[in-house]
Amino acid sequence: SVTVHVSSQSETAEQVRLKFSIRDTGIGIAPEAQAKIFESFTQADQSTTRRFGGTGLGTTIAKQLVELMAGRIGLESAVGLGSTFWFELPFDKQPERVGTGGELAGARVLLVAFPERERAVLQEALATWGAVGLAADSVEEAAARLIAEVSFGKPCHSTLFYASGKQLDFAHRFKRAAAGSAPPCVLAVSRELQVPRFEALSEGFAAVLELPLEKRQLFNVLHSISAADEVREGVVQLRDYARRSPHARKLHVLVADDNPINREVIGKILERGGHTTTMVSNGEAVLETLEGERCDVLLLDRNMPGLSGLETLQALRLMTRGRERIPVIMLSADATPESRKEAFEAGADAFLAKPIEARRLLDEVQGIAAERRARRPSAGARDVATPRVATSDELPVINLETLRHLQDLGSSPAFMTKLCGVFFADNTVLLNRMESAIAARNYGELRSHVHALKGSAASMGTDRLTQLCSKFDGCSDAELRLQGAKLLRSLGEELAAARRELDRYLQESQQSAT
Repeated sequence: SVTVHVSSQSETAEQVRLKFSIRDTGIGIAPEAQAKIFESFTQADQSTTRRFGGTGLGTTIAKQLVELMAGRIGLESAVGLGSTFWFELPFDKQPERVGTGGELAGARVLLVAFPERERAVLQEALATWGAVGLAADSVEEAAARLIAEVSFGKPCHSTLFYASGKQLDFAHRFKRAAAGSAPPCVLAVSRELQVPRFEALSEGFAAVLELPLEKRQLFNVLHSISAADEVREGVVQLRDYARRSPHARKLHVLVADDNPINREVIGKILERGGHTTTMVSNGEAVLETLEGERCDVLLLDRNMPGLSGLETLQALRLMTRGRERIPVIMLSADATPESRKEAFEAGADAFLAKPIEARRLLDEVQGIAAERRARRPSAGARDVATPRVATSDELPVINLETLRHLQDLGSSPAFMTKLCGVFFADNTVLLNRMESAIAARNYGELRSHVHALKGSAASMGTDRLTQLCSKFDGCSDAELRLQGAKLLRSLGEELAAARRELDRYLQESQQSAT
């Protein structure tokens, strides 16, 4: 069994130090092995990898992350009794917020189209929570009431819409007409009315509740709206973020990545940030393009077939010696310290781990371009990204948050359809190449193809497929000879599952858009 415990170790007015302990009743670790357990690629017993999985890299990464955050990490273990791994981290205390959070005191809720009896019950419940229930009998009256409340300096906190029969159409009409100016809107629907919740939520409704309303559920919804308002204060849309960023400037970026999915996603992020791009798929094309075209920043994938990203960068620095230096950001799904070190030694100015985060990419592109304009020395190359680590063994087939971010990048629904089409076409070819590599016992080529699949899978938000690709990372040639065919079948099955889920997602998105 595994137990997780969190305790406070010390506290000041500004910070609290927490200790996280994870205890298991497994095989335990011998005293002589405990001192080495946090070293790179170390298992207490090398047979552990074959019997239980894992390469020992996880503990190394954990140690590096904890120490980067001013913490410490350790373990306590006895052979046959299990182990306790622990780490301590300092956390800044959150400042007190006045009038925000889950408090409903003073909240003004607009009740639309409720029958008189139900309205009275709701107003009484709202009053017990310190809120005020306002009334409107129609869509038109509700819209007028919202405008009036804003002009009086008393905007509504939320709108609760009674939707029964034809009134559901009024609720949708109201939501579309109000666009972004209306407060969060909650639908209250009768049980016999079959309301597609996905459609309602996709259109922007905060929640869908069944009549008769259960008071505790209603309170929780209104409470969550208050909390969401607090969170949204720090959220900026990508286009607005790029526009508001200090020293934001339109740049021309050369992007080199052999994976078409990655090129499409990176291109959309840069386009949304106000930049122009040239896309190439290999190192030779980078050097050829730069002979006749000027760019402000070069984004270079580390692992490309033919001339790799590292080799391309070394050749570029040699060719342009004595001339103006082109800022280069190295991209890679391999975020180990060794990979970063090699990138900087080759002449990279920064390093970003895949999958790429939009805001981080835009920040870095603007940052190194600004340094170039200021003629700063290149010695201060920066390591600017850490990999996203899955914390759950039960990952979803597709990551809806990632898909929504991708959808936001496109200017039309056709963008996601095109992206998915390219993703499955390319990766079907990759699976065939993996099969050939296994047959030829060319395990270096096999790992290269899996690496390419892992990169595009992460960009597309197919989390389980990404995790499965990672299992190849710790396999020796001998293990691939024995298990390669089985792993390949698993990849095929997971890719098929991703296709089914993405097809369903696209279909539901198209239905909600009509």
